[in-house]
Amino acid sequence: FKTPAKAAFLSPIINFVLNCVFIFGMGFSALSVALATSISSWANILYLYNNLKKHYDQVVSPEGLHEAIKVLAISVGSALVAALFQAYYFTTPQLFHLFKGTQDSLPTGFFDQIVYLAIPGLFYITLLIVTAWIFKAKDLLVLLRIKR
Repeated sequence: FKTPAKAAFLSPIINFVLNCVFIFGMGFSALSVALATSISSWANILYLYNNLKKHYDQVVSPEGLHEAIKVLAISVGSALVAALFQAYYFTTPQLFHLFKGTQDSLPTGFFDQIVYLAIPGLFYITLLIVTAWIFKAKDLLVLLRIKR
């Protein structure tokens, strides 16, 4: 129980430090808080993985590693295609405004929010499901509750 407790204690500390560095030190916008949270979560995962690997020789089976790489490739590929779709048909994807001080391209009207944010999001989810089905990514299909 010590290792998970240490990880649970270290992750918020890393998050707090990165938030301070990104916002106050580097002058990034408030959206960098999500980036700091993601980095601290990945640090938590790596810490736990390394500790598991010390106690057990093999943490992930070759089949599990193959499936994880497949899920990662499908997710990243779908995100890139969805970003291109959004940039071509709508507006610049919000990812590229992450480090700006202001978010001047966010839509304010309800209909504009549906058009510029929900449609690309639905496009991404649809693309993710279709590519997971084509490449038989079992873990992703189970996660999306499409397959048991």
